[in-house]
Amino acid sequence: MYYRLRSGLHLCLLDGRALFLDIESGRYFAAAGQSAATLARLAAAGGSDEDERLDIGKLLACALIVPAGKGDVFAPTATVDPLQAAFSAAGDAVGWRGTARSAVRQLAARRMTARMTFAQILREILRRRRRENRRDDRSGHSLEALAAFHERAGLFLGHADRCLPRSLALLLDAYANGHRPQFVIGVRSHPFAAHCWVQSGGTVLNDNIDHARLFTPILVR
Repeated sequence: MYYRLRSGLHLCLLDGRALFLDIESGRYFAAAGQSAATLARLAAAGGSDEDERLDIGKLLACALIVPAGKGDVFAPTATVDPLQAAFSAAGDAVGWRGTARSAVRQLAARRMTARMTFAQILREILRRRRRENRRDDRSGHSLEALAAFHERAGLFLGHADRCLPRSLALLLDAYANGHRPQFVIGVRSHPFAAHCWVQSGGTVLNDNIDHARLFTPILVR
């Protein structure tokens, strides 16, 4: 038999626990003990339980996994380059026009995250990325300049507990300027916490690298 995670679930195996992100509900939850061990073995085997030796009844009953065909992907992958550096605009001259525009984008992203579900936000990210692929009227700002604008705007608007709207604003701004950075959501186990940032290659664009390294990616867009 073969199994996969049910649609909309993302999985991170961390510190003997299975941490989940449910896209549709926007909720995180965890499994531990035998359930986590079974999930780890299934993931390592690509979803295969050909000898039917694993105790998967509870996982099926909780709708964490569903039957699948041979060759199906067990779980969505959160593939991202290892973190190597973090962008900083410290000491750089940052234009006030770009900073003001970035502040407007961050305020718009706050409104977006307040009125939209997490699933809707992810769909909007995909829609914007596809739309901007067809645009030719880009201003041509570099990723470094955009990150500097948004960092300075964040100083005026406040950073605390704003990782999602700040990352969303920078991500959509990058799309509009012809760049394709990644949107990363990471989790940690003890104590549980979730965090998101924007990354290009191994460079974090809107976070401290030591802080971002505390989290293991569970979703990458």
